[in-house]
Amino acid sequence: MLIPIDHGNRNMKTLHHVFTSGLIENPHMVVAGNDALEFEGKTYALSNERLLYHRDKTVNVDYFILTLFAIGKEFDTAKKQGVDIYTDGYPHDIELAVGLPPAHYQSLCQKFKEYLLRPEVIDFTYNDCTYTIEINEVQCFPQAFAAAMTRYNDEMGKRATIIDLGGYTAFLMKYIHTIYLYD
Repeated sequence: MLIPIDHGNRNMKTLHHVFTSGLIENPHMVVAGNDALEFEGKTYALSNERLLYHRDKTVNVDYFILTLFAIGKEFDTAKKQGVDIYTDGYPHDIELAVGLPPAHYQSLCQKFKEYLLRPEVIDFTYNDCTYTIEINEVQCFPQAFAAAMTRYNDEMGKRATIIDLGGYTAFLMKYIHTIYLYD
């Protein structure tokens, strides 16, 4: 399953969801009805207050946990659309298309890919559903481009203007698909 995620400083954005890049580690059960995630014996909840800004998002586990929230949210959406995401004990193969700010893309792309690409099978529980996943591939793009590419065949055609409105930033990207014909 391909899941695009824009790891913004203010908001996390997926194809179907936008949520604040805020996280609370809660060793006790989270109040029912709130987003809750359990991973490696710890329970996390989303917060409306964003995390402290880090140019390098790999400095701690926070953005990996937010990535699991994003995957859990996309799994919920897939289930509501009738997609069978259960794998009967086998890991669900995940491919991530992630976005980084253009100013950080070149220097942090490889490091962020390695941070998300875990060599082990990952078990986590999101809102009382337990998932087993394996992140097999991570593609890193400038912000907004990752999400746009998942819609390329459906809607973009040969030209598109991609706009990313962040919490404190706005990026505009023009996409022009060019086909070269050679004799």
